[in-house]
Amino acid sequence: MSDVTQEKTSIPAEETSVLDKRRPLIYTFLLIFQILSLVSNIVIIPASKDSNTAISFDTANLINLIFALLLTAANLVFLWYFIKKRIIFWITAVLFFISIALSFISAVFDLHATNFPAFRLLFGITTFVSIAVICFTFFIAVRDIFGEKLKIGSALLGAANIYLLIGSGFAFVYGFINIMMPGCMVPIAEMNNLFNTCVINSTYILGGMDLPDNNYAGAVKNLMMFESIFAHLFAVFIVGRLLAK
Repeated sequence: MSDVTQEKTSIPAEETSVLDKRRPLIYTFLLIFQILSLVSNIVIIPASKDSNTAISFDTANLINLIFALLLTAANLVFLWYFIKKRIIFWITAVLFFISIALSFISAVFDLHATNFPAFRLLFGITTFVSIAVICFTFFIAVRDIFGEKLKIGSALLGAANIYLLIGSGFAFVYGFINIMMPGCMVPIAEMNNLFNTCVINSTYILGGMDLPDNNYAGAVKNLMMFESIFAHLFAVFIVGRLLAK
């Protein structure tokens, strides 16, 4: 009886040991792909709109799609190791794939120009799913770095990932608001650039810089103020967490 009990209690310890060994690598890859996706949205795509740039707009969108898929894969790997219940992981993965499929359908059929109501529906669903998944990932990462006695390197990598997740999460929230109130951030005729605009504005807020354009609805401005406060509070919590080690 004691042998069986010892065998059962040793399994979680082995899983924890594997996670401890792979945590820095998981966080590193997730951070790399978050940065690549960010660079694609705030540098490559805007630069492709300049006629003097060698990269065409279609090529920039293809690069952005590749980075987005790589980021999705890294996020799924992260969730695979940190979610104990596999059913929750598979539900999250299915939601991810549904979101990607709907985005692909919207882009292929150019719905923002040909069928705006359908575009609003699909983009609203994909945005809502993305917000839910990012919030879930954010919760797991925060619980990991604040709830475990991590080495300083793993804690810093986790904190960096969470900080970028704040920007990504609010970018999707801005997009969802614009779908609910078309034109509050981006003119209806330019809705195909909505997410890129949201990412750029969210990044400006995280960086503490003045927005490139401030002609937004009051609800959007108030949410941007909340993002700035939230990001600063997180930085304070991280400093406190590191000093308490």
